[in-house]
Formats: sequence, structure tokens, C-alpha cells
Amino acid sequence: KCPGSTDTCKSCVPTNVLSLSGDSCLPSCPVGQYEKDGKCQECNNCPACADQTGDCTLCSTGYFLSSHGTCESDCKEGQVRVGDECKNCSIEHCKYCPSDKLDICNECENGFLLHNNECKNECPNETFIFEGKRCLPCIENCKTCDDNIDCEECNSPFVNQDGICINECHQGYANVEGKCKEC
Repeated sequence: KCPGSTDTCKSCVPTNVLSLSGDSCLPSCPVGQYEKDGKCQECNNCPACADQTGDCTLCSTGYFLSSHGTCESDCKEGQVRVGDECKNCSIEHCKYCPSDKLDICNECENGFLLHNNECKNECPNETFIFEGKRCLPCIENCKTCDDNIDCEECNSPFVNQDGICINECHQGYANVEGKCKEC
């Protein structure tokens, strides 16, 4: 209420602003409000905003500030912010893609592995699972491996000599089902 009166205030002296409820004059509007025409107004769905326009200057956690002065919900997994919009990555099961290239995947959703810019259920031949997230190539001429150092099984016609794929076994070794065994 205005000092010395039971009525609500209609306006304040030029150095003050009228509160949102209209029951008092304040030196400035509180956080979450802005001043317009001498009165406090609610910010446009944000914690802080610019005077006269109500355009957001700060957003709550989980929101980003758009170029229109509004707070927009953060993008979900599989989406990336492009300007003021959330756009879907174009690679199926992609968790993260760069904002300038929606057709490139940096990481797949849980349960999928990144291989040659695709999200796969398992790594194909000649690759191995690296850090549980992506498929990396085995050593040269290797069909199956657990890392990029040793080969488990070589592509035909190569043979496995101590984890390396070679054309034929070294002297003193025999090819037994694709593996070189000491004679």
C-alpha cells in the first residue's frame, strides 16, 4: 500500500518503480522482473532479463539463450543446436554430432559402436572394440583381433606367426589351420 493510504499505488516518483503487485514503490525491480513504463513486469520465462523488453539475458540450467532473447530447452541426445534450433543428427543411433555437420557422428548411443561414421551393434571383421565405444582396424591382413598389436586370425592366404599375418611360416614352423606352429 502507498505510504499514508489504504489504496494501491498507481505510479511512483521518477526514481522508483511500481512493484509487480502494485503495493509499493521500489528503487529497482527484483531479480526475475524488469521495468517497463515505471512498473515491474515478470521476465519472459527466465531468471534475468533486459529492462523495457523483457528479453532474457540469462537462462536456467537446462536451457540456452536464443538470439530472440528467449530461453529454449537444451537439445536432447542425438540432437545438436544449430542457431536457435535443435536438429537431429542424420546418422541413426548417433548420440553426438558436430553442429556444422549433422551427417558425421562423434559418438553412438549406448549399446552401439562407431565404425566408419555408422553406429553398429558389433564391430565387423578386421576391426576390434576400442574403449567400448568404437571399432578400430586390426593390423594389416588380420581378420579378427582384440587390439591393434596382435592378430587372432589372419585373412586367407596369410598365416599367423606370433600375432602377425605373413605370407608363409618362418623356417622351423608349419602352417596348422592358419597358425604357424613350431615343428
